[in-house]
Amino acid sequence: MKRMYALWILLFGATLSIQAQTYCTTNLYTTGCTFGDYLDNVQLNNINQTATGCSTGGFANYTSDTVQVQQTAMLQLGVTTGYSGQWFAIWVDANNDGDFNDAGEHLWSSSAAGPAAGVLYSNTIVIPGTLTTGTHRMRLRCKWSGTAILATNACTSFTYGEVHDYTVNVAPPPACPQPYYMVAGGATANTATFSYTSTGSTFEVQYGPQGFTPGTGTTVSVSGTTASISGLAANTCYDFYVRQNCSSAGNGYSFWSGPLEICTPCVTQSLPVTEDFTNWPPNCFFLTGGTSQWITSGTGAALANMGSSWGSNSTGFMTTAPVNLNALARVKFKWSHLASTWANERLAVMARLSGSTAWDTIWSKSGSAFDSQDGATWNAPGTYVQETMNLDSATYYGQVAEFRWVGFGNWGNNAWVDDIIIEQQPTCPEPTGLGIAGLSDTSATLSWSGAGNNFVIEWGPAGFTQGTGFLDTATTSTHVLQGLAGNTGYSYYVMRNCTGAGNGNSIWVGPYTFTTLCSPYYMTPGYYENWDVMTAGDPPGCWTKTATGSGSSWQVLLPQTWNMAAYSAPNYLLMSSGSATNVTAVSPMFGDLQGNGAQIRMRASKMYTWSPIQLIVGTMTTPSNPASFVPVDTLALTELWAEYTVAFPSVPTGHNHVGLRMIGGTWYDVAIDDFHYEAQPSCLPAQNVSASPATTTALISWAHGAPTTTGSYVAWGPGGFNPGTGTVPNMVLASGNTYSITGLTPATTYTVWVADSCGSGNIGPWQGPVTFTTACLAAAMPYSENFDIYPLSCWDETGGTKVFLSYALATGGNAMRGYFWLWTSGNWAELTSRPVTISSNAQVSFDWSHQYMTFYPNDQLLLLARPVTSATWDTIVNLIGSNFNSAGAGITTPGTMVNELAYLPSSYTGSDVIFQFVGNSGYGPDVFFDNFLVEAIPTCPDPVPSAGTVTNNSATVSWTSPGSPLGSCVMWGPSGFYTGTGSVTGNIAHNVSSAYTINGLSAGSTYDVYVRDSCGPTDFSGWAGPVTVTTSLCPPANTCTFTMYETDTYGDGWNGCQITVEQKSSTGWTPIFTFGTPFTTGSSYTETANLCAGDSARVIVTNPGSWSTEVGFDLVGPFGDTVSTHTAGASLMAFQVFNTFVAQCSACGVPSGVTATAPACTTATVSWSSGSQATGSTVEYGPAGFTQGQGTTVSAAASGTVNLTGLTPGTSYDVIVQDMCNGTTSGWSTAVTFTTASGPLPTLNPNFTVISMNPVTISFTANASGQDTVGWAFSNGAIQGGDAVTQAFSSNGPAFAVAVAANACGIVADTVYFTVGLDDLNLTSLRLFPNPTAGQFTVEFSHLDAEDVEFRIVTLTGAVVAQLSRHADAGTVRETFDLSKTPAGVYLVEVQTTSGRSVRRIVLER
Repeated sequence: MKRMYALWILLFGATLSIQAQTYCTTNLYTTGCTFGDYLDNVQLNNINQTATGCSTGGFANYTSDTVQVQQTAMLQLGVTTGYSGQWFAIWVDANNDGDFNDAGEHLWSSSAAGPAAGVLYSNTIVIPGTLTTGTHRMRLRCKWSGTAILATNACTSFTYGEVHDYTVNVAPPPACPQPYYMVAGGATANTATFSYTSTGSTFEVQYGPQGFTPGTGTTVSVSGTTASISGLAANTCYDFYVRQNCSSAGNGYSFWSGPLEICTPCVTQSLPVTEDFTNWPPNCFFLTGGTSQWITSGTGAALANMGSSWGSNSTGFMTTAPVNLNALARVKFKWSHLASTWANERLAVMARLSGSTAWDTIWSKSGSAFDSQDGATWNAPGTYVQETMNLDSATYYGQVAEFRWVGFGNWGNNAWVDDIIIEQQPTCPEPTGLGIAGLSDTSATLSWSGAGNNFVIEWGPAGFTQGTGFLDTATTSTHVLQGLAGNTGYSYYVMRNCTGAGNGNSIWVGPYTFTTLCSPYYMTPGYYENWDVMTAGDPPGCWTKTATGSGSSWQVLLPQTWNMAAYSAPNYLLMSSGSATNVTAVSPMFGDLQGNGAQIRMRASKMYTWSPIQLIVGTMTTPSNPASFVPVDTLALTELWAEYTVAFPSVPTGHNHVGLRMIGGTWYDVAIDDFHYEAQPSCLPAQNVSASPATTTALISWAHGAPTTTGSYVAWGPGGFNPGTGTVPNMVLASGNTYSITGLTPATTYTVWVADSCGSGNIGPWQGPVTFTTACLAAAMPYSENFDIYPLSCWDETGGTKVFLSYALATGGNAMRGYFWLWTSGNWAELTSRPVTISSNAQVSFDWSHQYMTFYPNDQLLLLARPVTSATWDTIVNLIGSNFNSAGAGITTPGTMVNELAYLPSSYTGSDVIFQFVGNSGYGPDVFFDNFLVEAIPTCPDPVPSAGTVTNNSATVSWTSPGSPLGSCVMWGPSGFYTGTGSVTGNIAHNVSSAYTINGLSAGSTYDVYVRDSCGPTDFSGWAGPVTVTTSLCPPANTCTFTMYETDTYGDGWNGCQITVEQKSSTGWTPIFTFGTPFTTGSSYTETANLCAGDSARVIVTNPGSWSTEVGFDLVGPFGDTVSTHTAGASLMAFQVFNTFVAQCSACGVPSGVTATAPACTTATVSWSSGSQATGSTVEYGPAGFTQGQGTTVSAAASGTVNLTGLTPGTSYDVIVQDMCNGTTSGWSTAVTFTTASGPLPTLNPNFTVISMNPVTISFTANASGQDTVGWAFSNGAIQGGDAVTQAFSSNGPAFAVAVAANACGIVADTVYFTVGLDDLNLTSLRLFPNPTAGQFTVEFSHLDAEDVEFRIVTLTGAVVAQLSRHADAGTVRETFDLSKTPAGVYLVEVQTTSGRSVRRIVLER
């Protein structure tokens, strides 16, 4: 068994040697290929993959696929990606050492970024003749953006990309090598030239139309490495293949190389050249040369896909063939494009003389001017705009020229071009650029461009048939139409008259359609609009809209079943704020608004009960100028169709429009219906009616419509009541402008209206409704709300820009939900409770769930409280930042609810207190809360724990106890160990007091700590916590302070940017401190962090924030040395690593780069790097986990290497190093652990030979290998040293000999058994064969006399397997045994004769 153990050690060692070739397959990317940066549809010679997509972690193992290549032959690469701009590279591990770092292992890197997503990238790589034949590992990788992949980047961590690993079989060079590196030369209308690389001299070229099947083309013989093919057709694309002819040497032909695509140019075109893009690609147009390509629109136009796939700073070219300009010529085309508000895009037409490299721009539109104003959207063209450009005769007449349409994209909107015509200028050129130079309600100034002084205009109603309109003439390029109707559409055409010069007339140009402005409206007969005769979806006629910012919209709405119904069917005006503010609907012009006798009357609704939106009514001078708005009245809208009246008794000069402006938040709607502009009644309406309710009373306030009014009627009733219909429940005539309604019922909704009284029988319009709800009576403790019934009773949802809504829990019941993920940053919701009477010292608790995301660090949930007699809110609970996180929470779903407990100020006792939840959205995941409870503090209330000092192996926790406990317990364990249910699995310290220090913790580890108070034998608080602490990586004495100087170029803080410093530990990179969280305003900020001396550190972006280009910093060490820096201007990316450095805490720096290797059983080698001040070093080592000062020390030179000896095999040790610097010492380096080898042990294969019988003398040979010493021990007590020994035995019977071998790694032994007999010589010839055996074997020996023989086969433990006795004649004895049904193993075969006994081993194998 000892020998078998040694063999297992050897086999295991060999396995480890193979596994040591571990290729880098992790940490190749920080993000990987999840955004489309993957390798897809890979073609590598014989390998063709389809739709492999993105792999986990950005690494895919395809080593089961073998790529076949030959030395000096080509590797054909084809690949697509899911995102544009990828770089590619290939390596082969030629020496199979587990890496791609050796010389010659980098085969190729692409020299330019790859094409758009889904477009095939192809290339040819020549396999070097020096690449070792055989099977190797091949790596293909890509990365997005930046520069080319370097030869040393096989394992570099990038942000985006993917790696594929394959097996490659490299065969010797082919007998007839392929040509490679086919390069296109020049091409004429009927010839093409290309070259290739080869050592041969005779070749065949085969060619045919693009995409032809090889073998069906035209084949020609070529001498040399340049081919010139003639007889081609113009304006045609061909594929060319080439192969070497080696038949003269008896080696046949090489494989074909190709295809190489070459397109012959068009012949020079004659005027006119026309292209309507019905067919694609367009004839004799070239679409190459830019970063992107024009494509067909599918509807007979050329499309520049600027809004979909072209990307930032993209260009696309569409170039004509040469055109013979043998006459004065012009260029005409149509285009369509909606100008982008955020992307500066451009379309240009350029021209150049053939043979020149300089392009002249003959037409260009960019930015806001690049807007056809023809109804185009971002992805659909409008009716197109016609452009005509006469070419400069001095430059182009009589020349051959080319023309190019160039699109400049920037992620904006698509553009279209159609109907290109290059033609001879007519003798009477038509006008161009039709438009409107001025417009009123009764007139229009028409304008156009064109030479000459005689024009004919035909005009009429929009869409009229030409020939039925009105004809006018003009002598200039403008003409005024008078007597038009307001708000009416018209069209016109223009023709130039050249008959005076004998050139006839031009063609008609048009139509150009416009709409006159609206005519002003007056109080008499009045203006009324309900939008019912307008088309749903259109903007409201004669009204305009202004806003601050973008995103607002409005339309005439035909409500569907899910919309609020119109007040007067079918339509109403819907205003939507989107992300804009000050969204204002501006009325038509009111001609007598400044007469101070007008009013408006309308129905309006905020559509949703929770909407905070209000409407300000004001006047304006200019509809397009929001700053001209002057407010008159603010309307508190309801979700009902309430009627509102606003009078205008004093209107500023020049104000002729009424504005309806939305305020109160973004992403809300307002509906308007039945709008009236009319004369004021003799008794003006009251204004600004409001209600301030209490429990049983409500104070009603208003402003009089006219200063002389002294009395007003106040009417109120159940919610929704209208004094204009039915019975008025309650009404009083109040003097002044306030009235207090009494006798109301708590928690009840009422509606109040106010009408000014101007004397007997002269009552102004009712103003309202103003709806309010009286407060609830105070609830007694304990008071709870589980939010299961919605709408909530006695809770107020108003006050924020959003509202909390009910959410059905999977476990049953409801919780409240804040939709942070949908609300933009800055929105908030409020939920205010009914009063609660705090009759004794009290506590408040609730459950919550939220997922914290570093990208959205500003999500917040507050619980506020105040006595009803106070106006100041106190913060009771403030949840924000990384602690605002619960296990299992998703973006829109809750996880495990966390119970939050807080004690109310003792000053609340005896008061009625109201509570308010406030949810502030940072645009992060949704928040949920439930089970609100206010109750008396229990007899043994929960303590409130907090963390104190934390070291590398200890943490101090303190707590405050609201009660008077007799003692406390502290429980701790790994983070997440305690869930509040089931058995306690942590460590507990009993009967302790605050503060308590927990010792024996592991460095760089996170723990949860809980505290429980004991107030009596059976009176315990709950476990309060957890307080989460993370131990440092080293003792405090081995740390020092690094300072982060943070800057922001804009002056508004880092806007959520977070930079983390991490240090390397045995488990990987451990976060030490995150900078930037408190830097929320200003241009500079300073924070500090303590780092462990001598350990590697790195600086990484945790969250780039919303304006990362403003961020800059310098991280400075304790001696003023800058260890990491970043200058503002460049964008940051999440998980971007700036740099790594070694933290040094004294001028005598801690040694770095400590390594320890132990290839042997009793020795190890330790190396390190010292600082520049070091004069020597001390190495201390001991068993893993030893305490510094209790190990073995060795003195050494600085930056040295030390060999440790006398170690124990198979044992783990720690080693630390300290530098000495002229009387001072550095800190100790972080411990490095190594384990000594446990092998290889010696091997033995002992045997023996009987050399004489009297006495019996036997020669023994151990056949030892790998030993330092070897010897023998015998059953007769003798001991001898050496591998081969001779031993005599003087007595008969069973005997044995033990061979023993030893080296530094241990001792092995093997035993041979035999029987000593006087005539034992007869059995020395005993042999077993075959041995080992699968079952059958033969026993054979010779003896001199006939005698009885007994055979026994036994196990190593003595159990008999087979037994046989028989008489044997003198001579050779043979006996065959069959153990095929016996388990595999080692057995003993005993042969006993009358003259002696012998034992041999037989090995059974299966």
